[in-house]
Amino acid sequence: MRVRMAAGIAAAILSWSCGDGTPAAPTPITEAPPPAIHITGHVVDYSSGTPVSGTSIAWRPLNLNGPSSDSTVVSDASGRFEVALPVADSYRFLIPTGPINFQSGLVRTSGKRMETRILVNPGSCAARYGYVIDAVTRQPIAGAQVSRFRTAITDVAGYYRLEIACDTRVWGSGTTTISAMHPAYQLHWDIDGRSENTASSGLRRHDFALQPLP
Repeated sequence: MRVRMAAGIAAAILSWSCGDGTPAAPTPITEAPPPAIHITGHVVDYSSGTPVSGTSIAWRPLNLNGPSSDSTVVSDASGRFEVALPVADSYRFLIPTGPINFQSGLVRTSGKRMETRILVNPGSCAARYGYVIDAVTRQPIAGAQVSRFRTAITDVAGYYRLEIACDTRVWGSGTTTISAMHPAYQLHWDIDGRSENTASSGLRRHDFALQPLP
């Protein structure tokens, strides 16, 4: 029995050593796609609430260490859009509304997938809208107070819409701020505009991520 086993091992070694010596081709490695956040939603008319097709939206991630580039999508016939972006805390979007005019917004993400609304066509109104979320859990905050001359309260989805003015009144100019507060969170405010008429028409989205109180 031992003689047979030794002969078998020797034959196997001989067979391996007498091959053509060509190594097997390495199995190609398929690189995984980079992580992304998918933002979907509808472009909606500010006054009527109807979907708006053909709206070009340029997205740019913020708070990235390296350079970033715009990702542009266009809303379809039903006003719907979808974009995949590099993972970041927040994103800036830009919508051209004329040769030198544009509409912009700051979007803070609530997860790997996000369904949202983008408002357009404010007419003669000056308005702000957006969402307020918890900076830690990324969950919506209901009952937060958002202020920019007037005040709005967020609903259960953390959504607010704040109309500053819808007429031609101008009650000052200069640097303006917008803030969000809630009894369980730290107050947060941002610069909203510089050297502008405080009641000039325009529509911006501004999301907030509030830090919980210790």
